[in-house]
Amino acid sequence: MIRLRPSNERGHFDHGWLNTYHTFSFSGYQDPAHERFRSLRVMNEDFVAGGQGFGAHGHRDMEIVTYVLSGALAHKDSMGNGEVLRPGEFQRMTAGTGIRHSEFNDSPTEPVHLYQIWLLPDREGHEPSYEQKPFDAAGRRNRLQLVASPDGADGSLTIHQDARIYLADLEAERSVTTNVAAGRHAWLQVLRGAVELNGVRLETSDGAAVSDETQLTIEAVGPAEVKPKMPNILPNTDNGLITADNSVLVFIDHQPQMLFGVASGIDRQLLVNNVLLLARGAKEFGVPTILTTVETESFSGPMWPQLLDVFPEQTPIERTGMNSWDSPEFREAIKATGRKNILLSGLWTEVCITWPTLQMLAEGYNIYVVDDAVGGTSPAAHEAALSRMTQAGAVRMTSVATVLEWQRDW
Repeated sequence: MIRLRPSNERGHFDHGWLNTYHTFSFSGYQDPAHERFRSLRVMNEDFVAGGQGFGAHGHRDMEIVTYVLSGALAHKDSMGNGEVLRPGEFQRMTAGTGIRHSEFNDSPTEPVHLYQIWLLPDREGHEPSYEQKPFDAAGRRNRLQLVASPDGADGSLTIHQDARIYLADLEAERSVTTNVAAGRHAWLQVLRGAVELNGVRLETSDGAAVSDETQLTIEAVGPAEVKPKMPNILPNTDNGLITADNSVLVFIDHQPQMLFGVASGIDRQLLVNNVLLLARGAKEFGVPTILTTVETESFSGPMWPQLLDVFPEQTPIERTGMNSWDSPEFREAIKATGRKNILLSGLWTEVCITWPTLQMLAEGYNIYVVDDAVGGTSPAAHEAALSRMTQAGAVRMTSVATVLEWQRDW
């Protein structure tokens, strides 16, 4: 499956000194349908006027790769690095535990044209680091040149993520073909020219998300420069699967008043049964579990007693706000597990599940929504919420499938 991201549908801001285009949600551009693609969080195309740039600012826990198409970009950071990035060179900055840097057009008069690619790291807390390398143009003429990888293969930049970034310069009517391993995905960004990707036409600055394809053929309609990125299906998984050792189960607002409001099409008793199946499965396989409730006294009532009976040692995290991720105690409970795969069961789908899902995805978590263990206030609200979450990168599961994925064998 190839999903086109046309250049004219990206977020766009012209600040005078900066003309910028955002493929995914970034800064003032927020699009729930385009939050990220797997571990690819940012694909920004920037045009910076002469003598202008980004003053000193900070980053944390992000792999940032920069490529200049024309002009020159001056970089300075809090580690003492000071470099000028020019066409044919790539720069990688690991923000890790925290780094500050500035980026300015190195020319007082000529504009600089660049791409910034941000990848979610394989874990939080890497030591900040910086790397810049030139790459021989002959190495990408009508073929894919590896420019970033997790192991620095072939002299590429080293990134802390199971992903590889390639660059290719294609002459007219020339093509490159690459195989895609089972369970892996790809993103193609056209820097210049026009290409066909497995027969799908892309123009300059178009992008494409690729899933469930075993082979990719990129053919230049005219001279073209393309940048394919091959991210894993989901980082921090067992080749795409959750396990009892890499996941966390969260129960949100399983309370009487919330259940009374469920009218999304699922029988309420079946919903309760599915939730209890999840709970007992998590208990059996030792999966860390977090319980949270909202306004127990004033509105929602206590958490279901049959759910509390499965976890008698736990006290639910009480909140006043609808969004669990707004609760510092809830956030700390998630972070304390040290895990990135979060399974959600709760009420209601369109608010108490959707809001933390979108925010946790943005912070690098893999979110799995257990379809038959959540409920909304109407079929339309429930389905719209599920669609919004999956478009942002969440994965839909069922209660039985979740427990069997923890079990694996008999």
